Amino acid sequence: EYIAANREKLIGFPRDQPMVWEVYWCKEQMRMRGHPNMLATQTALNRLWHCENHEVDVDRPLTYCDRLRIRKAGDSSFTLGPHVDGGSTERWEDAEYRKVYREIFQGRWENYDAFDATHRASAGYDLYGKNLGACSIFRSFQGWLSLSCAGQGRGALLLAPILREATAYLMLRPFMEDVLPSSFCGVNPGKVQDLFPEFHQQLIDCLVPIPDVQPGDTVWWHCDLIHAVEGVHGGSEDAAVFYIPAVPFCEKNAVYVQAQAQAFKVHQTPPDFPANHCEVNCVGQGTEDDLSHEGRRAMAL
Repeated sequence: EYIAANREKLIGFPRDQPMVWEVYWCKEQMRMRGHPNMLATQTALNRLWHCENHEVDVDRPLTYCDRLRIRKAGDSSFTLGPHVDGGSTERWEDAEYRKVYREIFQGRWENYDAFDATHRASAGYDLYGKNLGACSIFRSFQGWLSLSCAGQGRGALLLAPILREATAYLMLRPFMEDVLPSSFCGVNPGKVQDLFPEFHQQLIDCLVPIPDVQPGDTVWWHCDLIHAVEGVHGGSEDAAVFYIPAVPFCEKNAVYVQAQAQAFKVHQTPPDFPANHCEVNCVGQGTEDDLSHEGRRAMAL
């Protein structure tokens, strides 16, 4: 209803038949973000992590405001190949980010702890400037809330559920003898870390679809987990989700959420996304009244 009421103002992509909408502030998104069950789930996920220097507070969730997706039944144009978010060459280039994977680089990949947030809190995820639409902060888990029924064969999310082993393979692969130094496994600075059959076929073969989901179900995956989306949505109903990650409190994240709060107050686009500010003059946007006390706290309001 919100999109229909503001169709002439809102922006989405692909432009000819939008499926991902630059929508952040509708009332339903606000209520979802501030719901006690959502905040409790995010807190539980954050508590799977630990931090040696106590820079990360896993007991206090923050809200990262993201977009929504409505993929049309029968669609085969909205493709999302195998990749890992959170930057690309930054994992190797940024000194602090590189420390996350120090056990792997030192030849002790079996000791790598994927849930150690010690160096992630201050890692540089965007060394090449603002890559609009890419997350610049530390997300413990990526996720979404389903608004429809979905599953295998219906544009399902695909995951490679072998976190430690896959991460070690991905981080060491560019240094193998069959990879030209200039290619670095096809990495594209400032973008996501894409996977290619030429270099990563064994990891791509590990992708499996998630179980069937119903409206109201949430799906979460570790920030370093390889994921993709089925190329064809063969279902009979649109597949719709609200994107929402789990974000723990730390200095980098708090600074971002404070800037996000200022954007929300005037219904501008959040800092990580294209500054089209298409919702400024929309009707029916969410307000602070649509948030619980805990929801306002999580949004730095």
